[in-house]
This record gives sequence, C-alpha cells and structure tokens, in this order.
Amino acid sequence: MKIISLFAIAMLIGQNNSKANATSDLKPDLIVWAGEFSINSAEKKIYFKTHVINIGSAACTINGTFAIQTYLSSDAVIGNDIPSGGKVIPSSFTLEPGKVQIFEQGFYINYQSVEQLNTHPYCVIHIYNSNVSVEANAANNKSIYEHGFPREKRLGKDIGNPPIKTAESFIDLKLLISNVTSQLITEPETGKQYREYAYTATIKNIGNSNVTIDLEKPIRLRYWKTASCTDTSGMTSLQKPENLHAAYVLEPQNSFTLPLLRTKQKPDGTSPPLVELVYDSPEKNKWNNFACLQN
Repeated sequence: MKIISLFAIAMLIGQNNSKANATSDLKPDLIVWAGEFSINSAEKKIYFKTHVINIGSAACTINGTFAIQTYLSSDAVIGNDIPSGGKVIPSSFTLEPGKVQIFEQGFYINYQSVEQLNTHPYCVIHIYNSNVSVEANAANNKSIYEHGFPREKRLGKDIGNPPIKTAESFIDLKLLISNVTSQLITEPETGKQYREYAYTATIKNIGNSNVTIDLEKPIRLRYWKTASCTDTSGMTSLQKPENLHAAYVLEPQNSFTLPLLRTKQKPDGTSPPLVELVYDSPEKNKWNNFACLQN
C-alpha cells in the first residue's frame, strides 16, 4: 500500500470540488433541510424555511415535477406517517453539485387540532420527484424534525412564534471510488505473483457538521475480502487499517480526493476487495464508508 505524505495531502485537498465530483457516478443527489418553524393557528398551518441541497456529482434541473411533501409523525421514525400537505417548488432552476437553494416561505404542515400536534410532535419533510431515476439516491429525500408545537395547550389562541428549531447536527462521511485499474504483477526477484489494484478515493462530508481529521481523529483505509461486491457474508480483513496521514477540517458538502492509492491480493482472488473508510468518531451512517474496487 502506498503511503501519501502530509505535504502531498495538503496539495491534493486544496483542489476544488469539481475534480472530486468528476470521480463519482455523475448523478445529482438531493436532500432537504427544514428550520425556523412558525405556527399560524388561524390557518392551522406550521410554516417552515426549506433548504434543498445537491450533494451529488451532477447538476439537477428543478422544475414542475419536484414538490415538498409533509407528514405528521407520532414518533421520531420515518414511516407510517400522516400526510399533511404538499406544494410544488415554486420556481425552476438548475442546482449545481454542492449548492443549496433556500426557500424562505411558502411551505407548511397542515394540522387538524392542537390535540393532533400533541400526539404527533414530529414532522417529516420530503422532497418528492416523480422521476426518482434522476437521482443517485432517492432514499435520503426525507428528513424528520421535532416541530415543537404546541409549547403549551391554549385552545383557540395563537401560541406565537417560538425560537428557531434547527435540524440535529450530525457527521457523515461517504467514500467514493473511481479510476480503478488492476493488473497481475510478477516479482522479478522471487517470481511471486499478486494482483494489484490502483484507484482514486474521494472522501465527502454529506453531514451538516464540520469533520475534523487530524492526529487525534485520523482517517484510515481497511481492505476486506468478500464473496462479491454485493455479498459480504463471511467477509475477512485483508490487512490492518492504514493511516492516510491527512490533516483537514472538512466542511459540509465538501470533499477531497486521494489519487494513486494501491492495494493487492492473491492472484487467485475471484472478487475485488472492499474498501472501508475508517473514522473512529461517531457518524450518522457508516455503511456509506464502504466501496468496492470493481473495474
């Protein structure tokens, strides 16, 4: 495995995000954030500000097929929730990778009574597109929040605008693999053979908090032997995780690229190794830290 120096990393991470985006599957990926909830008891609506973010690797054209759907939920789990309104995004535009479009007003959650808000203290915000194939991942188009209403039970009275409610802060790294090549190599001195894989790794922060990478919170790569890229039963580690010697504060929706990484396995290996990005700090989802060296 090739060790990359701190100096080389420092040079690489200074590159802009367009290079990192070029290494992925070139599809947009939309997520939605909501905040600044305020209630209008006369209309029986909870208004909120909407952020639509493209965390993918290609531009997305927003038009009349996109809408914001809302639901009321009795628990903090997405699913089996009560539909509570929806509205088509009121403008057409192109959202480039890593960019956010903020809608200050116009989106809301309908409710029937204060009692319903008591029994359903959570709301689900869903960016909906009838053509889900346009996105790399449509499963992350929903987010859930505690709307915070009512602050107190005052039937028939406006309970006002409480302080801003914001989404839960979380860290989530994603590993993307590209430019994969493999070749069978014979050592001239010993005649031993092995299959060497070369590839480019892109590490992207798809959470909403800064990610600190340093000596206390390093990132490392581990390689796994599996039955196939889709069958991880009985997976076994090929070697200990290797420190990438990177020092960086990675802001939300930003990424950096590590080219010319290499690993090897026995020449009779029938499936490519699985790469795991190891980051010991808590993450919202560690399953997207895996990628397959399929070429």
